[in-house]
Amino acid sequence: MNIETFNEHINRLSNSLFRFAYWRLGIKEVAEDCVQDTFMKLWLMGERIDSYSNIDGLAFKVLRNLCIDISRKKEIIELDISSMNEQFVSNISPQRRMEIDEELYSVEKAIMILPEQQQTIFFMKMIEGYKTKEIAEIMNLKINTVEVNLSRARKKINEELQISHHGK
Repeated sequence: MNIETFNEHINRLSNSLFRFAYWRLGIKEVAEDCVQDTFMKLWLMGERIDSYSNIDGLAFKVLRNLCIDISRKKEIIELDISSMNEQFVSNISPQRRMEIDEELYSVEKAIMILPEQQQTIFFMKMIEGYKTKEIAEIMNLKINTVEVNLSRARKKINEELQISHHGK
């Protein structure tokens, strides 16, 4: 892969990879470093990268593994999902904003108790908008496995949200 093609991949993937890393790690600077490390690892693969049919899948796989390594090495501050949505709620009344923050916190909490694989699949499908087939390719899973994990994730999130709403 030449430098121009590699740069095209970087430009196309960088925002999506950053959002994934930030969602997983919760610290902007750590997420940025993780994305940079991902691109560095891919670049260092040299000509071997050309043997992969799905460069996007490879990039997500490398990033996911780096995020897991970082999460295991040190305790990461939980993601404050409301800060990611700051721009979307700036014109809302303080009362409604507090309600939205509570709802987002409940959703975030429900997602974070999911097993690692379900979290990743849920994020890629519901937040990044990947198709099931693409997720299967990226994560090297069967399509049915992705569908089952997504279904279980949605069910568990709904159960947790029901518990949190009834607990109030």
